[in-house]
Amino acid sequence: MVDNQDIKGRLCLYIKHLGIGQSRFEKICGLSNAYVNNIRVSISPKKLQQISQHFPELNTGWLMTGEGKMLKTDTIIQSIGDNSTNNTQVAGTQELAVIQERIKHLEGIIKEKEALIDEKERMIQVLLKR
Repeated sequence: MVDNQDIKGRLCLYIKHLGIGQSRFEKICGLSNAYVNNIRVSISPKKLQQISQHFPELNTGWLMTGEGKMLKTDTIIQSIGDNSTNNTQVAGTQELAVIQERIKHLEGIIKEKEALIDEKERMIQVLLKR
């Protein structure tokens, strides 16, 4: 179970929400390997800025204090509507990669569930023939 009582726990919860692994998250943000695992008390403003730049939908106030909601609701709309800077385009490309990975992950889960459904349907058919 993920503990969301500290920054590390909340960050892990957010990464789980994204459906990507910690190493992928760290790579996207330009953080060192195992950075998330090594968080003890807090994270530096520089690291927070790196995370926020690549994941603008994350409510950094929530990350730091636990207050409020995990996600900002208007950031995604703003980043889609404002492609005037290269940073926004880069962040958008990286966000797209995260979304694509999440879709692949969810498609895998769907396939697993469909296989379970097929298996249960076969079992029902066998039981009905008895």
